[in-house]
Amino acid sequence: MVDDENRAAEPAVTAPDPSQALIDAALWEQMADQAAVQLHDAVSQLEGDFWPLRDSIVLQPFWVRVRELNERVRTAPAIKLDDKLALQHRLNDLCQKAREHQKDVQHRASAVKRELLDGLTLVRDTLEGEPLLPQVHEVRADLQVIRDRLNSVHGLLRRADREEVWRRWQELNQAAWERLNALWRANEQRLGSGLDEVENLIAAGDVRSAKDRVKTFHQQASALECSHQGLRRLRSRANTLWREANERARQKHEAYLANVGKRLDSWRALRHRNALAMATITDEISRLEFQAGNASTPVAAAMFRGQVAERRRALLEAQAADRDLEERINSAESALAEA
Repeated sequence: MVDDENRAAEPAVTAPDPSQALIDAALWEQMADQAAVQLHDAVSQLEGDFWPLRDSIVLQPFWVRVRELNERVRTAPAIKLDDKLALQHRLNDLCQKAREHQKDVQHRASAVKRELLDGLTLVRDTLEGEPLLPQVHEVRADLQVIRDRLNSVHGLLRRADREEVWRRWQELNQAAWERLNALWRANEQRLGSGLDEVENLIAAGDVRSAKDRVKTFHQQASALECSHQGLRRLRSRANTLWREANERARQKHEAYLANVGKRLDSWRALRHRNALAMATITDEISRLEFQAGNASTPVAAAMFRGQVAERRRALLEAQAADRDLEERINSAESALAEA
């Protein structure tokens, strides 16, 4: 009786329902297809986000997402084997392409780094040879080309390589500027020496030579390269000296006119006295020639002719003095008239 009751209390064992098994299989297959589609979409999104790969050896975000997708494929609760293999194949293919890209980028980055460092080595060799201004300008142009090149491959080089190239570029650029400034200073000193000479000429009163030397300075300043600041300073000094020379010339001219005005009357008086002397000498010559022609003896005639010759020499000297005085008077009168 008890056994019958116990058996009655036990749950009834039912046989599996074939239709339910079919439903579960269909559901699993649907979930597997959905999972495969989602994972294929995720792989396509990964490829779209990174391809075409840029010239960069930094692909860490790519590898992080690859690891995440591999883990999703590995742990997917419902996925068909063929889909899993296809997804793994796609991921492996992308990884292979990424590795090949990284190798290519590393190779090109090494070549670019060598190219940049070789260019900087040539610049260094030129600067160590103490180049003149044309070569320094060539060096600075080369440095600009190298800098532009470095900027254009910024993403290609590793940070350490960029910093190494940039540090060497800055050192050489500083050296180029120092050489350029040294050459500018040398030219400025040369031009400044010329202006020192102008000052000395002005102090000595040689105004004409001083102004000629200022003109020479401007010709040299057009040919000798200097810093903009240095050249402005030198030209300002040259202009000041030019004005000083003009002022000194004006003062000298005014002093000359004042002196000429004082001496003009004396020159006129002296010429008047000289004219009287020439008239007297002319009369004496006429008298002596008459006496020589009427001399009673040859000896007396010879003595008179000797006196005539002496007075003629005196007349020539007086005539030369008259011409000199005439020139002085005319020059003075012209200068006073122009003033």
